[in-house]
Order: sequence, then C-alpha cells, then structure tokens
Amino acid sequence: DTWATAWDTAGAYHRAIAWSGASRVYHWSALGHGAYVAKDGAPLASYRVVEHFLRAIPPGSRFIESAAGNPEVRTLAFLRPDGSRSVILLNGGADAARVRITSVVAEGGEVAEVRVTDGEGHREAVFEGDAVVLPKMSVVSLVLR
Repeated sequence: DTWATAWDTAGAYHRAIAWSGASRVYHWSALGHGAYVAKDGAPLASYRVVEHFLRAIPPGSRFIESAAGNPEVRTLAFLRPDGSRSVILLNGGADAARVRITSVVAEGGEVAEVRVTDGEGHREAVFEGDAVVLPKMSVVSLVLR
C-alpha cells in the first residue's frame, strides 16, 4: 500500500460524496487497491485516509456546501448531529496550501479536532492565524465547534 494508492482512495471518496451530495459512503470492493491493514494488523496508508472520512462524518451528518478558493484543494463539509461541523480538505498540489476556515464555522467557533495525513503518515497541524496549512498531497480533516 503506497501513498499514491491512498491518494486514489481519498479522491474516490471525495468524488462519491461531492458529486452526489451524500453524507456517507459505503465501500465494498472485491478487487480495488487491496487491504487497509497489514498482515500484522498495522494500518496502511489507505486506512489512514479512510479514517478521515470515518471520523469526520458520523451517522446523521448532513452535507453542506464548501469551497477552498484554491483549485488544487478539494473540500467536503458536514453539519454533524451534535451541531458541530466538519471539513475534509484534499490538497492535490505540489506545494503546501493555506486555507482559511471561515464560513463553515459559526462566529466564535473553534477547531476542536484536526488530523493531517500525507505520504509520511500522520503529522501535527500547522495554523497561521485563521488558516490551516495543508502539506502537499495531503488529507486534512477538522471538527469545528
């Protein structure tokens, strides 16, 4: 399992949700790219990507419109059953990108949870003011309260 395979998986999940306006994707494949965990149970890159979607979109979430203002960054946003919102960002660019989190979160809202995953694995989130920095070729998910 490589980061290229994981990136393909992230893109497939994004397309399935963004194009349909769905709030959940059920994935089943007899062929696909292969397993999400190694023989010893260790999570592979594709699992780490799918984990963003599983954590950010609990059952009962509703798809809401979102945009990043950057053609290299694809977005998905959801209103969660508890009233919080979640955003999943895919930076397909060759460089890091700054994305301001504004209209998706209510006035005075804050980032309650953030996950950043790229070809090196999970990493710490970097914020610059009200913007999150997305590493190149990364998946970032945020929960906003």
